[in-house]
Amino acid sequence: MAITHKKIEDGIVIEYTGELGHHEAKEAMRYIENIIDLYAPPRLIFDLHALTFMDSSGIAVIMCGYRNMRDIGAAFYIKDVPGQAMKVLTAAGVDRIVRFTHGGVHKDEAAK
Repeated sequence: MAITHKKIEDGIVIEYTGELGHHEAKEAMRYIENIIDLYAPPRLIFDLHALTFMDSSGIAVIMCGYRNMRDIGAAFYIKDVPGQAMKVLTAAGVDRIVRFTHGGVHKDEAAK
């Protein structure tokens, strides 16, 4: 797994490439916490378009980002989730807690 981030106008995008499983989760959580501590962004987006695999450990990573952003009163989104990862997130009910975007537009905003 590779993790990168970039600043955008209203926050930070963290991009995951490769697998997000048990072996990668601890590093990913540390990365998220460091980014939040460093920037305190008003919005954090996890871009998962290049993710090739995710298991339940990936849910812990997602929820780490969500909770940390919630705690500072900031927005959190997951962007462009591949099919396999979406199945994992949906089965766990994460889609009822976290906002998902596609192509930068929140799914609720796209309906307007």
